[in-house]
Amino acid sequence: MDETKADEVSLDMISKVKDIVVPFVALEIFKWLDRDGDHGVSKDELMFVCNLAMESGGSPESVVKTFAWSVLDKDKNGKISTGEVANFVKDVFLIVAKTAQCVVDTFSSAFRGDAVQLVAQQAIQNLDSNDDGVIDESDDVWEMVKSGIAEMNSSLAEIKDNQEGLSELQQNLFSEVKAVNEFAMQEAEGGVDLTKFMKFNRKLMEARIQFAKTMLDSDEVSDMIPPPIFAKIQDWFPIVEMALMKATDDNLESVSKCAFTLLDANGNGRLEKEEILGFAGLMNPERSVDEKFDALLALVDTDNDRKITREELLAFASKAFDLASCSASAGIDIYAEVCISLVSLVLDHGFQKIIGGNELTEAKFESIMESIQEDGPEVLLGPLMEDEDN
Repeated sequence: MDETKADEVSLDMISKVKDIVVPFVALEIFKWLDRDGDHGVSKDELMFVCNLAMESGGSPESVVKTFAWSVLDKDKNGKISTGEVANFVKDVFLIVAKTAQCVVDTFSSAFRGDAVQLVAQQAIQNLDSNDDGVIDESDDVWEMVKSGIAEMNSSLAEIKDNQEGLSELQQNLFSEVKAVNEFAMQEAEGGVDLTKFMKFNRKLMEARIQFAKTMLDSDEVSDMIPPPIFAKIQDWFPIVEMALMKATDDNLESVSKCAFTLLDANGNGRLEKEEILGFAGLMNPERSVDEKFDALLALVDTDNDRKITREELLAFASKAFDLASCSASAGIDIYAEVCISLVSLVLDHGFQKIIGGNELTEAKFESIMESIQEDGPEVLLGPLMEDEDN
């Protein structure tokens, strides 16, 4: 990969990140310096901050406290409310999400071609054992893949005969594989269009959320978490569920399109049964080695001549890269949506438990800091462990 290009893209990304982060940080610092709120910083205000840092009583903790108070106490009433903290934390989460999206977008657009070319080049070099320029049954990898699938089938058969020994996570995985296989067998007659594919993907996400709820309610999880905290997590789960589904719906079309394009090997705009089972069918113990191999091969070998050319590898790697980029972007959105949905709930609960209300005064803040200095941060855990009626 061209080092000059890599340097240029890195500088471009840093510039974009600065455009996101710097204005936010600068504005908060300006608000701190602007003591009288007149939208300007005077010499006296600068001197006040300098003196605060230099005075014997102006410890780093004091500077941090005054800065935090200036940033968080938006209405300047001398108290910090849960709402003020929540809004600030939400802004921070959004900044982090925007920065992450910037990194993904910048690198995926700049290096897509290089990454795809590299993958195709390495695949041909390492898998074309007879150096004829294509990957086919005359190459060693052909039988190696079939042998790997045969071993997988053997393991799947053992698992099928001993399902009682599976963990809940493994059982859920096989349930999902079963659902995909049933979808392919029942719905792919005549081909599955994008709309039907999107609806199925949404159902999968709903099932995953319900599985998470089932896991949360299990004794294995509840025994690991103190009862008062576990009770709050259960109370908050419906909020998390709504956030997950919102993020899913916001990204459903983009991710589904990328996955659809990857699976639609013949490019006719409809997914046929074997295209759907190209990947999903690998985990089905009922399918033979040849069925699995042929379906997997067809996703790359789009002209069905049982030879994989460099051009076919480039096309497949491009589609796989796009799906990975879409998925990463969706993951960032899900993180942001869930975090933002929980901020107010978590902070309100923490304020009520630790300070007994939804506003923090400077005196109470200093009292809490003294307790932490004397007994450590674990002193805050006591109130959080108390039952709701205490």
